[in-house]
Amino acid sequence: MPRPRLNPGELGRVSYTTLESGKVRARCLIRTGAGNALHISGVGRTRDEADVVLQRKASVAWGSLILAFEPTITLRELAEHWLVEEVEPSGRKQSTKENYESILRLAVLPHLGAFQMTRITAGVCDRYLKLLRRDHANGYVLNARAVLGLLLRFARRHEAMSSNPLADADAIPTPIPTFVDLEFEQLVVVFDLMRAWRGANPGRRGGGRPNVELLIDVCLIMLGTSMRIGEVLALRKQDIVVTGELTRVNVQGTISETKKYGIIRQPVPKRERQVRSIVAPRFAAKVLRRRLLEYQENPEDLLFPTRRGTPRSTH
Repeated sequence: MPRPRLNPGELGRVSYTTLESGKVRARCLIRTGAGNALHISGVGRTRDEADVVLQRKASVAWGSLILAFEPTITLRELAEHWLVEEVEPSGRKQSTKENYESILRLAVLPHLGAFQMTRITAGVCDRYLKLLRRDHANGYVLNARAVLGLLLRFARRHEAMSSNPLADADAIPTPIPTFVDLEFEQLVVVFDLMRAWRGANPGRRGGGRPNVELLIDVCLIMLGTSMRIGEVLALRKQDIVVTGELTRVNVQGTISETKKYGIIRQPVPKRERQVRSIVAPRFAAKVLRRRLLEYQENPEDLLFPTRRGTPRSTH
């Protein structure tokens, strides 16, 4: 009786050979999506490792159309695949990728890393989020939930879960923001206090001094335009358009800080849809026009560069 024909997505009988190095080689037959027979092999320190390599090679041969993880895989193991296969090749900003990795390492894996996917239920997710809320601010918990949600969707797409249990966890309450209205006289007092400030260690010798006038200029522009601090520090001379008494600000970038590239000016704001043009009020326009007059050449034409002509940190 002939053997049943293999379908794409099925491994044939796997044979194992122990090599002179002590490693194990696994070999089997598969069929590609076109129906062609193909022998593949994988080498690892153990049979399990060799099987993993074999499964990966089979996935490549199947055009990565078939890639499934066992439900017994741990969240930590799944996270490694998620970072390599989904996050790193994506078009996300470098700062976003590093932020995902940091949240995963600090907020998710210490609590859930050893859990097998079969043990991550709605109840586990709910208690995990409530545990985080006891010790951390809402923003921290929301970020952790977002990263965990991306990871669980990845698990579901690759058949390690049949549903996303996070959807049934309680929503995280968002506090009502507090707004502070300052009168002009109060702003003057704040700026006077800033000018009188001599840093955290005023008695020190040497070192740089706080550039208070720059801080005040940035504050005035932010007050007049509602721009984020990173957007203000990313302004270039060509982003300021002066027409008669009208001063227009074109918001086309922000400052990003990454481990890989350091402090850089990225050519779009936090989100691409936030590219916009703003007419500056008189007090902010006065600062911008003065900054144009005081502009010093630097590689990126920045209005607020460091002494070396590089982008400034937002901190």
